[in-house]
Amino acid sequence: VHIMDYTGAIVGVFDDMQPFYHTHIINSFENGTGVTLDVGVYDTVPFEKSPALVTSLFVDKTARDSAPNRCTVRRLHFHMSGASKGTTTVEDFQNQGRALDFFKVNMARSGLPYCIYYAVEWWHDGVSYANMAILKHDMCKGTRTYWKRPNTYPGEPFFVS
Repeated sequence: VHIMDYTGAIVGVFDDMQPFYHTHIINSFENGTGVTLDVGVYDTVPFEKSPALVTSLFVDKTARDSAPNRCTVRRLHFHMSGASKGTTTVEDFQNQGRALDFFKVNMARSGLPYCIYYAVEWWHDGVSYANMAILKHDMCKGTRTYWKRPNTYPGEPFFVS
């Protein structure tokens, strides 16, 4: 991971973590010791042949429900100063058997420290891909709350005012 300033100059290179794949960033922000990046990660390439992308697999319930490549949330803190300068702290927020994507943070907190994000969750029951919910995850308190309705398939959450 390369950290760059607004001029495009590289201010840090961090390669001390296991490789991962990602599609969507939740949020990033600076604090007194470095930069924090919260991101949805996959163990393998998310855009490979899978039930999420191939119609014939998607309509096969067995294939769809057994798809192994599930997105989880990872927090990476890139230490830019202090005793840990040049290293990365990695913290995973796994919810076993489930998958998340389409993350949303209140835009008033974009680029700032925050606690809560929202996301779509698949395999909400831990079994069926199409068992979906909207997750509200408070990372500071470690709590998860859900909005769910039977036979309802929510899209990306967003804020309205």
